[in-house]
Amino acid sequence: MKWIDWDEMKKGLNVMFKPPEKDSYLPKLIENLEQQKEEDNSLPFKILDIKEKGFIVKVGGLYAYISFFHMPWQYAHSELWKVVFPFIKEKVFFCKIHRISKYPLSILVDGGIPQFRTAVLMEDEKYEGVVLKKTSDYLCVDIGFDFAWRFGSLPGICYKDDFEKVEMFNDQKIGEVVKLCFLGYSNNKQIILGNSSNDKDWYTGVLDDLLGTVCSVKVIKTPDAGLHFLYDDQYAASLPVTSLIYKENTSRINHAIKNLKHGDVLHCKVEKVDRTKKVLRLKWETFSEIEGIISRNIFPKKDHLIRTENAQLRSRLDEATLNKLGFVGKSVHVEVVKKQDVKGRIRTTYRIGGVYHGKMIVANECYRITEKEKKQIEQNLQEGDILTGEVVHVEGQLITFRWNITEDELMRFCYY
Repeated sequence: MKWIDWDEMKKGLNVMFKPPEKDSYLPKLIENLEQQKEEDNSLPFKILDIKEKGFIVKVGGLYAYISFFHMPWQYAHSELWKVVFPFIKEKVFFCKIHRISKYPLSILVDGGIPQFRTAVLMEDEKYEGVVLKKTSDYLCVDIGFDFAWRFGSLPGICYKDDFEKVEMFNDQKIGEVVKLCFLGYSNNKQIILGNSSNDKDWYTGVLDDLLGTVCSVKVIKTPDAGLHFLYDDQYAASLPVTSLIYKENTSRINHAIKNLKHGDVLHCKVEKVDRTKKVLRLKWETFSEIEGIISRNIFPKKDHLIRTENAQLRSRLDEATLNKLGFVGKSVHVEVVKKQDVKGRIRTTYRIGGVYHGKMIVANECYRITEKEKKQIEQNLQEGDILTGEVVHVEGQLITFRWNITEDELMRFCYY
């Protein structure tokens, strides 16, 4: 009689009833990824977990690793990935296989490949975003969250000054989802966000283009509200008078300011765009205006006092200045002159009345001319062209004039 070998029987039963090995699919999955790598194909990957310097992801049915530096977009600091991770977990992006090692199994992927369309943001529209960073002055908010990251990362800046109350800004926390209004782009293409679109020009850099230029400012003077200044009938302006700004002329500037009337229009240089206070800080440099307002008769005067005052004014001005006093606010014909500098470059200059040099400001009632467009316009002007401009400022032999360019002229000189 043959004895049964129970050990051998147990081994046979184990083989018979053992479930199929999961690892039996592993070689096929690895082979597939190797082929995808060889063909340089793009593959979808899903973010599963976060590590110190990257993410655990799944690609082609296998676990893989992607570093922060090889993600589909980049942040300035790797710590920001830890903030955004809860909002991109389980999200699918695209990558290429960077490296496969079989023993031990290790797969690295690279998500730095083109995969996002350009997002079209609508001004004054509200978008949800994740607060990535907070400083004493602003929040950095990624509104890519609003689009479920279909366009990748869309980080924007929301300034502290845009909050109605400081407490509202202080309550914001990193990692929270907030809803903010898209105000536009700054001069360096930074997305600008805010709680309201009312003050967007202060944050998008629109008003920064005024720095160093001479602009027209309206005087608002009422018994109740006192004295105020407005640029373009909507932006508040200030006219501080200190010895640091005007040196020994502070008394004359103060005298002129006292003589201002409601509705007066001044031509002042923009010294600073104060975003915090939402005010343009001005310097009044139009000598002819200052002297003219000082000589204004606020109260009735006797004839001999008026004659004495006018005589004193004329004694302070030379004949050329007196001739230019009548220019401000008036239309003048300006001749375009092309000059070659020492380096052989052609410069566009302007001559007024055959005597004075001109400096041009280009304006259009329906469209804001950028500095780049102004340079293009000046380049396309021809020697001997005659323009009609309005004088806004006179200083020495230099007359600043505004050319109110028409739509047809804009198309001719800028785009053709």
